[in-house]
Amino acid sequence: MSLMKEKMFLCGDYVNAYQCDQCEEERCCSFQHWADKNFTLCSKCLEAAYKELFQIPLPGTSKKKKKISVRLRLAIFKRDSYKCKYCGYGEDLEADHVVPESRGGETSIDNLVTACKVCNQKKGARTPEEANMKLMPLSR
Repeated sequence: MSLMKEKMFLCGDYVNAYQCDQCEEERCCSFQHWADKNFTLCSKCLEAAYKELFQIPLPGTSKKKKKISVRLRLAIFKRDSYKCKYCGYGEDLEADHVVPESRGGETSIDNLVTACKVCNQKKGARTPEEANMKLMPLSR
């Protein structure tokens, strides 16, 4: 149960202090309080909960996408015979993360396939199953 603590003296003024229900740290700012639930989270715990619940970062906190090297991209295209692994098309090819980076998918040959631009955009940040797309078998 989060309760507003005694006021804290900050920058020449008294401000309300709250205790985070997750980490129990007292803060006077950077918190979110839900009055109807009597629940308070500091910004750090709120971000962690948001990522866990929605599996996406808060706006302005997203990680930079890892660049796929030319060497890795060409190895994937060659392995996949320069054809989209979703529809078989052979032009406007891109490397697609089967398990999206935003879901913890790695930028590795085991998680990348060749996709045409249309299929890659259609799939977006979803798995092939979530996007209702069938992934053709990989040649090894």
